[in-house]
Amino acid sequence: RAGVTGNNNNTIENCNITSGPTLATDGIYFTGIEGTPYNENNTIKKCNIYDINGYYIYLGGWTTNTTITECDIYSVNQMTASFQTGISIASPFVGGTMITRNKIHDFWTSHSSPNIRGIWFNYSHPTNVNTAANNFIYFETNPARTHPGAQIWGIQDPGSTTTTLCDVYYNSVYIGGTGATDNSYCFQHRSLVGTIFRIKNNIFFNNRRGTGAARQYAIYSGTASALITSDYNDLYVSTPGADNQFVGYWGGTICTTFTKWQTVSGRDTHSISLNPIFISTTPPVNLHINPNSTNVNRKATPISSITTDIDGDTRNATHPDIGADEYTPLGAPTVTVTAPNGGESWLVGSTQTITWTHSGGTPAGDSIW
Repeated sequence: RAGVTGNNNNTIENCNITSGPTLATDGIYFTGIEGTPYNENNTIKKCNIYDINGYYIYLGGWTTNTTITECDIYSVNQMTASFQTGISIASPFVGGTMITRNKIHDFWTSHSSPNIRGIWFNYSHPTNVNTAANNFIYFETNPARTHPGAQIWGIQDPGSTTTTLCDVYYNSVYIGGTGATDNSYCFQHRSLVGTIFRIKNNIFFNNRRGTGAARQYAIYSGTASALITSDYNDLYVSTPGADNQFVGYWGGTICTTFTKWQTVSGRDTHSISLNPIFISTTPPVNLHINPNSTNVNRKATPISSITTDIDGDTRNATHPDIGADEYTPLGAPTVTVTAPNGGESWLVGSTQTITWTHSGGTPAGDSIW
């Protein structure tokens, strides 16, 4: 907590930070004193932060230019909290935050109806942008640890009546689970109109199955806000309209399909709605892209301030990949016919032998038709 001069230029690195299963506590808590000086230029890096009953990382008022990078934020043991939040920006006086290259995942609590959030832009600075980029966020992937009664948000902005500024770039968000009795959102902007959001190059894949009135969304905006820019994303649910899965919600209209989302919102002109094909969405979860998939390859747009991915790999300068993982697909398989080699004449109804060779990629069985 800041004193007379502020807590500046500190680094918390390579730490294990945890709590007891019944203790109401936060993992790392930054807050300043009203007015100046701010807490400035602090870094949280390569920390394992686990088993927290509350906020894993909390940035309160008068805190600027914080970097949170390469942290693993998760549950090992079952906690008791009514909410678990990975990273919370909790004041309009928090700005310049860079949340990048983190894994936020697998929260676990005994509470019957908890609120589970990955990144929560509860407030944000009006001019000093807060950014979430190149993060893996995933929940409800272990059938033995699911929360059917939970509300779940991958990235949430509850909305503000004052101008705030947030960038959400190159994140991969996955939500699983079955039998859900409450809602979930890979990304949610609620009903107030002050927040300026730029949402690009993200994978929002909601695979949670709902029952009753419990709705599961890839993307949600409670208001038809002109302040939201969204494009070059992969917005995907596995069964649109079934199992209460919907691609989006825009200012009062449920958008079952991706096409309806584009039409109603006027957003995501260059986006797609395809299964990105992660390496694994069950333990051990791996949100890197399966190299046999080309679904998100070269379909993002360059962001000048984001030139690497979650692993530090260099982004393609002109045609990067959607999501946190920049990858190189295996080459598309090719088939070369070696016999016949052209010019032959065959009688109708006769039987001939065709010989071919296969190269590149991983064959799943060749066919000629």
